[in-house]
Amino acid sequence: MTGTSPTIRQREPGKRIRDLRNERGFAIEDIADELLCSATKIRRLETRARRPGLRNVRDLCGLYGIEESTSAELMSLTRGTREQIWRTQYEDLSLDPYLGLEQDATAMACVAMWTLREGK
Repeated sequence: MTGTSPTIRQREPGKRIRDLRNERGFAIEDIADELLCSATKIRRLETRARRPGLRNVRDLCGLYGIEESTSAELMSLTRGTREQIWRTQYEDLSLDPYLGLEQDATAMACVAMWTLREGK
C-alpha cells in the first residue's frame, strides 16, 4: 500500500535518534560528515521520512556514545519497523495514517452514543 504516513512503530526510532543527538549537542551536519553521508539523509531519518537502517542506528549509537542497553533497545525498535502489519487493502480509503495503531495500542475503549426517542 502506498502512502507517506508511517505507523507509530516507524516513528519511534527516528524520534529517539533525534532526541539523543539534541541531548548531546551535535549538529546534523557534523553527524553527516562523520557518517560520510548527506545532512538530508540524517534529517530524513530523524523526521521519519525514511526508515532507519540497522547499520545507521548502530553507527549513530556509537557516535553518540550510547550505553549498550539503550543501543540494543534502539536496534530492536528499528527491527520492528520492518515487520509487516496486518491489514486488508482498501483502495478507496486513505487508511495509511491509521495502519498499525491498533496493533501498537496498549488499551482500547468503545464509545457509543444512543438516542432515545419517546415511545421507543
